[in-house]
Amino acid sequence: MRIIFGLFLIHCCTFINAQTIFETKGSDVYKVNKVSSINQIAENNEHWEVQLKSFTPSENKSMITREELSRLKAEANKIHKNINVNRGQAEAPHMNINFEGNRGTGSVPPDNTIAVSDNGFIITSINSSIIFTRADGKITYNAGLADFFTDLGLGSFFDPKVLFDAEAKKFIVVALSGSKANVSSVAIAFSQTEDPSMGWNFYKLKGDILSESVWFDYPNIGITDHELFISGNMFTDANAFRYSSIYQVSKNDGYNGVDLNVKHYTKMKEPVSGQNFFNFTPCPAAWSDNLPSSMGFLTNDNRGGNVIVYAEITGNLESNPTFKIVNAITTDQYNPPQDGTMKGSNDILETFDCRIMYGININGVIHFVYKVSGNQYAAINYSRLDLATKKLNYTIYAEPDMHVSYPSIMTFGNSANDTKVLINYLRSNETIFPEQAAVVCEGEGNNFMFSDPVLIKKGETFVAALDGAVERWGDYSSASRRFSNEKPEVWVSGCFGRSRFGSWTAQFINKSDAFNDFYADETVINSGDSITFSTIGTDTLHDISFALESATYLDGFDSIYMA
Repeated sequence: MRIIFGLFLIHCCTFINAQTIFETKGSDVYKVNKVSSINQIAENNEHWEVQLKSFTPSENKSMITREELSRLKAEANKIHKNINVNRGQAEAPHMNINFEGNRGTGSVPPDNTIAVSDNGFIITSINSSIIFTRADGKITYNAGLADFFTDLGLGSFFDPKVLFDAEAKKFIVVALSGSKANVSSVAIAFSQTEDPSMGWNFYKLKGDILSESVWFDYPNIGITDHELFISGNMFTDANAFRYSSIYQVSKNDGYNGVDLNVKHYTKMKEPVSGQNFFNFTPCPAAWSDNLPSSMGFLTNDNRGGNVIVYAEITGNLESNPTFKIVNAITTDQYNPPQDGTMKGSNDILETFDCRIMYGININGVIHFVYKVSGNQYAAINYSRLDLATKKLNYTIYAEPDMHVSYPSIMTFGNSANDTKVLINYLRSNETIFPEQAAVVCEGEGNNFMFSDPVLIKKGETFVAALDGAVERWGDYSSASRRFSNEKPEVWVSGCFGRSRFGSWTAQFINKSDAFNDFYADETVINSGDSITFSTIGTDTLHDISFALESATYLDGFDSIYMA
């Protein structure tokens, strides 16, 4: 048995007023036509996606060159922080249902993303494919992203993002297409119901928003009551960064299958230097109730620095919204993480820079995570920004002689005010193959209490996907809260070591909570067809009651057989 200790630093930081506050009204609101609708997706458990690929090293794009980033990592490697050893201060989460996720077709990195609905419909996606599963892991739909978005008439797809809107009870899928300015597009699909097999509405937005010969990369998404926000970074065809952009989209138009009301914001600038910001991360509500109108965003210096910037888009599309920098917070110096190592190979796992990866709003406090350097290994910065007091507290989470990277974070509490979170992440070192793990953290303010980490999926081999000595890793892990009851239930997705990576899906609950799920093998039937209801869970069910909330009752539906 391998025992892993948690390491962390705790710090409190303060708010500073920026001398010049940047704000912009963005574009006027305009219409984007719906491309198509599909009323029902047929069940498909397998797909063939034949691709011709070059496995030369792919470029991870940033504000700076890979050579300069390597220099910054080397400088950070000389810094030794006093990291104290702490473990077992919170109860470790219980990993319950878990199964293999998307099977890749060689596209790296995987870019895992996941969303789960109240009734247990799960969508996971990677760079090459999208699948729908039930809570027991049965795949009901499996296709390449190009097949899923086929009506848009685009080429290859990458950087998928999925979310479930717990208020509207519908899914949203976003993916990018085209890594050249003349073919860059942002693809969006809105589900028509909670059941992803029951139909979708498809749209595409311009990737080169201002027609300035740039293309859209590294999307992040979030929702409020009325709108979907898509942020991204704009690069030239030579992969030089130019500026960040944000789309604000009427999600209700998408759900209803009508033309979209849209506006965009571009070239947001740092208040002091006047340089264009790199990478805005939306921070949506972590609970089932969406933020009413304004969406918050975080950004930092992905090269390393000592400032965290909080921005907002205030107002709905109908109320002439504004993007503005709200405040900047000084913090201790953070630096890019060291690249990872792995058993059986001299290749490195690229951890890239220290941009903010993931943020959620829990009762007015932004909880966010990003990759940093920690005692000559990759580590995770977990921060809490109180929007009312403007105070930022953070800790560095690390594990001895281990690279931990590509974190995602989700609420794991019993209520909307509970600050308990689950952090899903990737890890590796020279003694193990790349694997996926999770940890729980409790506390408020500058009180950070971590559980022991839980191994999700052990690596099977080292990764050998690309020519050369650098292997892409990540670029993301993902976490999604299921709101089927008041008990914490978080589903996660990430990658593990296989020749070209594998993907794993897992459900986390409290150890003390029993879990039971009740589902049907079919969600759409014709007259005379039968449905088999089954249960999965941690204990035996004795009494079951259920309601068919939106069913059309058919003649002959007079018997229930439990599997």
